[in-house]
Amino acid sequence: MGGLCLALASSRAIAAAALLLALGEASGAQPAFVLGDADKAQLDSGHAVIHEVKEPRDLSLKASGAIADELRSRVAALRPNYLSEVVFAAPRRDGAMDGLAAALSDVKGYVGIRYWSKRNETWYDLFDKMDVRSRTKADGSETIETWQHMEPFSDYGCRYTCRTLVPAPGGESELFFLCENTTSISFNGISAVSAGNMVWMLYAFPEGDRILFYGVGAVRAFDMFGVIRDRLQVSFMGRVESFFMFMSGKLGG
Repeated sequence: MGGLCLALASSRAIAAAALLLALGEASGAQPAFVLGDADKAQLDSGHAVIHEVKEPRDLSLKASGAIADELRSRVAALRPNYLSEVVFAAPRRDGAMDGLAAALSDVKGYVGIRYWSKRNETWYDLFDKMDVRSRTKADGSETIETWQHMEPFSDYGCRYTCRTLVPAPGGESELFFLCENTTSISFNGISAVSAGNMVWMLYAFPEGDRILFYGVGAVRAFDMFGVIRDRLQVSFMGRVESFFMFMSGKLGG
């Protein structure tokens, strides 16, 4: 599966009802996502669903299991004031998870991801600098430390981590991706985000004939008591959406 992935034994045995569960329809088991009718129709048509979320309890991800629990607990503990999620479902195909994992591992390739600035109405690179400081592996885990830059913020450090476990016999692979800033992030000379207060996570897992993809970006930022909120919201959330839309395409969607 490559670098930034977490392979776990899937605890799901929902073959016949997988599509209904994926779209959050009523059934006897917990749905993977809880979505409104319009969102379910959009997901079913092959398009991503993107939400800016007010509270961690409002996240669409309702799947059970260790990865989903970790994701929700990390977001809740952060108490973010900027929170966005991307939900996507791709047809299941051989090699899709491998392609996604390889793209996540290629952190220097993030520089090539394009980002549309609504504020300036122009395209930018998602990151314009990505220096890998270290890449280590131990006991089934990998850590990548980087020094990177994205406009209009200062350079900052970031850590990408994963744990790799061998699935149980008959189990199916799932991917988990986590990145967090290791230094503060400044905006116009003001420290806007303390170390550890910007977290991006991705969870991808198969159910039935689809691979379900869930990305979330959470930021706890100082926005001068709302004075620069509009500027930060566009900069943070736009990049979250661009990153996860790019990665969802690696599943063949």
